[in-house]
Amino acid sequence: MGDEQRQQPRIQRPFMVRYRRAEGGSWDATALRDVSLGGVRFLTKGAFEPDALLELQLLLPMIKEPVPVQGRVSWSKPGPMDLVEHGVRFEPLTPEAQAALQIAVDAFLKRGETSS
Repeated sequence: MGDEQRQQPRIQRPFMVRYRRAEGGSWDATALRDVSLGGVRFLTKGAFEPDALLELQLLLPMIKEPVPVQGRVSWSKPGPMDLVEHGVRFEPLTPEAQAALQIAVDAFLKRGETSS
């Protein structure tokens, strides 16, 4: 999700995300670096290969339940402290997930909390 590919405003807040490979396995959790209607960016201890399909559960403050989505790893690069930073674009969202994300993004856009 490099600058030239970004189509949605990003909210740069440390919301939590649970993630795992789509084929299953144990859940891990980390803070999001940013979120938009198109995807998320976060750090992990290990790398995911490009195009890996992930299951995500976004924990957003104005939504009571975790928002389940699927996403594909667009890019990965070294991050701080031996972590790996990933850009993940959402696969087609369910109407419920789209609505929940829209509520969260709109709330923070009204506060002027975006990154360029």
